[in-house]
Amino acid sequence: MLAWLLVVAVFLILPWAVRSLRSALSGGDGFGRARRNGYVTENVDELLDQVYALPATAEGRSEALQLLSSARFHLDRTGGYQPVAVDRFLDSVTSALSTGSTLPPRPEH
Repeated sequence: MLAWLLVVAVFLILPWAVRSLRSALSGGDGFGRARRNGYVTENVDELLDQVYALPATAEGRSEALQLLSSARFHLDRTGGYQPVAVDRFLDSVTSALSTGSTLPPRPEH
């Protein structure tokens, strides 16, 4: 009976503890992690690097809007960023660029 409880603990509790520890050590990220079928993190981070590096001029905003409208992300079948969180954030960036507002703070990665 004790061996059976030990097996249950290893297969149920240990994976949860490892995930919690991993997210605590990584400092978290602003988009959260998908368990599967998330956006490839490098694709999202590269796009945001490009958008946030552009100057806050009319030309820079126009180029950023073009980058955002043509962006396509690959899916990471083993994790990646949560697509809904990324899409909502990119909508807020697009809105800010369209209205001439200040860009929202970039999530940590």
